[in-house]
Amino acid sequence: MWKLKQIFDGEYGCEERQPGEKEKCLVILANEEGEEKTFEANEDWIAAIEKLSANPLMKIIISKPMAKDCQYKKIVVEKKGDGYQAAKYTEKQVFHDNFGAEDLQGFLMEAIHDTFLQVNAWDEKKEYSLLISKKGAVTLRAKASKEAPDTVTEHNRKKNYILDEGQVIPPLVDMGIFTGEGKVVKSMYDKFRQINRFIEMIDDAIRANLLECCGYKTQLLEFIDFEHTPKNILIRAVRRPVLPSSAKKKYLAEVENMCREFHLEPTLYTLLRNDCKV
Repeated sequence: MWKLKQIFDGEYGCEERQPGEKEKCLVILANEEGEEKTFEANEDWIAAIEKLSANPLMKIIISKPMAKDCQYKKIVVEKKGDGYQAAKYTEKQVFHDNFGAEDLQGFLMEAIHDTFLQVNAWDEKKEYSLLISKKGAVTLRAKASKEAPDTVTEHNRKKNYILDEGQVIPPLVDMGIFTGEGKVVKSMYDKFRQINRFIEMIDDAIRANLLECCGYKTQLLEFIDFEHTPKNILIRAVRRPVLPSSAKKKYLAEVENMCREFHLEPTLYTLLRNDCKV
């Protein structure tokens, strides 16, 4: 992950500027391994990114690659908690980076320089457009935005995770996913979602077994790829004429074992138990 280390303004070198040429600066980025990356950029380009990244941005779309063989076709950056998550799209894959809000400027500089020509960004009130010509001319515009893309307006809505942020869950603290106060560690959001997805699958299995206890033959069907949504399990149930008591005990034992193992108490299990159905 590259971070902004330093910018040298003005005439740091010996070469003369051509008439009409913008003043260039030397940008130095550094990563966690101590490696450095340097490049020249004109002052307008640097000023535009500084101004853009100073806003409380919720979503950023970096697009319009300069070359057809560019590694990434677009980059989508979204606000996640106190930091950001970047999704870098190739032709067939997507790669994720997590970083703090203080590193947004460095991330944008490294991602955009000599690679992309357009950036669209949104905060809660405005939409920003950064356009870069192939000759290096830079234009930054801002306009009032009544309605940003869905992913921007949705980010503030609390997602209903089974294991929710704010709970102090000792195993997740031990794994480094939660802090001691129950907050998700910024770099562990992907793992946090994966664990919740796994628990959702366990919850579906419990509901299917409860239906089996009540005399139904069930099937769990995946009808939407996990890439699009984790809420993708359809339970199909067909009433059986007779369910042996031994089978009912078997399904119920599996439910109780899963509830005990994962500290779950599904609503359906509570309702059926109160009605003496299980």
